[in-house]
Amino acid sequence: MCYLHEIHILHQDLRLKNILLNITKEETMNETTKYVVLKLIDFEVSKVDIRSNPKATKNDYF
Repeated sequence: MCYLHEIHILHQDLRLKNILLNITKEETMNETTKYVVLKLIDFEVSKVDIRSNPKATKNDYF
């Protein structure tokens, strides 16, 4: 969320059903590591402040 806010994108519909969570386990010889990947979905009602982000244009995000 911090990254999205830094580039002036507001999700506006953040709730549990719009968050995907993927947990993977990687095993090496003597160590097991778990990785968690969190993805936000459903940006239908999101807003992009194009004036505040020089990289943003209407074509970049839509």
